[in-house]
Amino acid sequence: MLHFLLLLAATPVAAADTSPKPEVTRTFKDWVVGCDNHRFCMAMSLETPDGNENQAPITIYRASGPNSLAKVTIDVSMFKDFQLTVDDEWVLHRSPDAQAKIRYCGDDARDLIQKMADADHIFVRDSRDSTSGSLDNHGRTSLAGLKAALFYMDDQQGRVDTSTALIRPGTKTISNASLSYSVTFVRPPASKKTPRRISPQALQKLYDGHGCSSDQLSQNQQPISARLDADNSLFVVHWACGGGAYNFFADTLIVDEQGNMHTARFDIGAGMTGEEVGNIMVNARWIAPLRLLESFEIGRGMGDCGRRRRFVWDGEMFRLAQQEEMNECRGAAGFIQTFNANVFDRKN
Repeated sequence: MLHFLLLLAATPVAAADTSPKPEVTRTFKDWVVGCDNHRFCMAMSLETPDGNENQAPITIYRASGPNSLAKVTIDVSMFKDFQLTVDDEWVLHRSPDAQAKIRYCGDDARDLIQKMADADHIFVRDSRDSTSGSLDNHGRTSLAGLKAALFYMDDQQGRVDTSTALIRPGTKTISNASLSYSVTFVRPPASKKTPRRISPQALQKLYDGHGCSSDQLSQNQQPISARLDADNSLFVVHWACGGGAYNFFADTLIVDEQGNMHTARFDIGAGMTGEEVGNIMVNARWIAPLRLLESFEIGRGMGDCGRRRRFVWDGEMFRLAQQEEMNECRGAAGFIQTFNANVFDRKN
């Protein structure tokens, strides 16, 4: 496996292009699949184009490496007193966990995946059907495109024609020439100092620059302040207007110990398109326990699609630490991880 180690401390050094390159997702009929830079891969079921919303969303996970096994999660939160079939074949029953999910791993997951790959649907049946012989359908999840999605996953992990492949096993040795790579950030240690804020006059000037009154702000759009390190604080100012029904914009600022303010820098876009690099974020959120700054572009009101980016402060700018996305607004169980950096705190 090729490891690319990128160490970034408070004082940057001259280097080659270090801009992040998140992976992309692929859609195969009613399934979407993607991997991150470590080649941790996920495949998720989608609602069918006919609008069937009475489904049990399915997610298949697998990490890279010859010894990693696939795992299957089926969300059954919409159903009670049920049993599952792959087409008309009963599935090994598992009780849902506290999150209303059925989980398969190891040989059970592999057996289930092989059955699903050549089938049309997973059905949610009345639990009484297994004894009565009836097949009343409570819900269904399409398996169209699953086989292609799993082949793509195998290919991304160098498994095609090896004994570890899900779709086309063989006798080859799993490839060590994987496209997997690691990115590591070493950030400044946390500081217990009170975050610096900009003056009320400077804040009002920012609102005036957008042509809006601060009276238009809702309670959850108040400025965000957080201590980044001993010398710098984060200050996020939401726009009082100009947003949509569920996407709200904000300016991202850095305030030093003297109270001086300047725009934050990012190594990749945090705005709506995610392409243009600037200091504008969407639905900004500071995740204090992780010391990460999140921008979340929502594709539609129910929040089942879009892109979430989380950034780490390296002492000079914000660097992409995690990315999850779902490019299909079709009721998937979650978002697919397409980038994941290793983040460590620098010791004093």
